[in-house]
Amino acid sequence: HLHHELRCRHLRKPVDKIMRAMTITVMAGQASPAKLGQKLGPFGIGAKFCQKFNADTAERKGELVPCVLTIYEDRTFDCAYKTQPVTFLLKQATKLEKGAATHKTAVAHISYAAAAVAAAPAAGAAAAEGPSTVNVTVTAIAGSKVAVIKAVQGITGKSLMDSKKLIDTLPAVIKEKVPTAEAEEIKKTLEAASATVELK
Repeated sequence: HLHHELRCRHLRKPVDKIMRAMTITVMAGQASPAKLGQKLGPFGIGAKFCQKFNADTAERKGELVPCVLTIYEDRTFDCAYKTQPVTFLLKQATKLEKGAATHKTAVAHISYAAAAVAAAPAAGAAAAEGPSTVNVTVTAIAGSKVAVIKAVQGITGKSLMDSKKLIDTLPAVIKEKVPTAEAEEIKKTLEAASATVELK
């Protein structure tokens, strides 16, 4: 994924369970409950998200901004902003409103050099960002094992017994192929319970 991440946090407790994660792509500063009501209405955060998104992206006027939105059970949320999609940058470079109706129809031609220029910001961001998904692994426990077991239970939804079995042998993979933003939050929760965590 050719994206660069900028994180922001809407204050919440570190142990809250994730209810839903989704990607919302909107023009900078133009999020509105009217546009996003169908997606965000069921979670009761439409107005708050739009207010925060518009404030956070005010300086990116004219950009199409993807936002990885993580919603928690207490109706708080985290946002991870990305750079513009390469497809959007290429449309800008060719000055097209939309692409071809089918893959067999050419609507524009762009040189390799121009494509490289258009994609360069996102490509550089992707290199800086690293992998888009990672495994969350507990490698050691410095304090109470019970606290780590409870944290694992909250993260995975497993029973206490299954959570205990999961970390009986270390290193233990707690979750696989987790989006980077979500993995960072899981890491913080586990570290608060005295676990040493690796993301890779």
